[in-house]
Amino acid sequence: MESALGSITNKMLHLNPCLNLLAHSSVFKGKNSRHKVITIWLCVVWLLWKQRNAIIFEGVEFSIDKTVDELKARLWS
Repeated sequence: MESALGSITNKMLHLNPCLNLLAHSSVFKGKNSRHKVITIWLCVVWLLWKQRNAIIFEGVEFSIDKTVDELKARLWS
């Protein structure tokens, strides 16, 4: 199962982050492009701040996978 998922992921995402961003650059075109970029930026910063506080004040261990999943959920909701 993991190899099938890995195969799908490799087809959907470029290994180079810059190419991945460029592949999705059409999202940032149009009337509301500035609003979209600002919304994404604020969501990322807010989530990282929450993660920082949880690590410092609650002793939670940082998990990049959990952080990315939460970011995706917040951006798509």
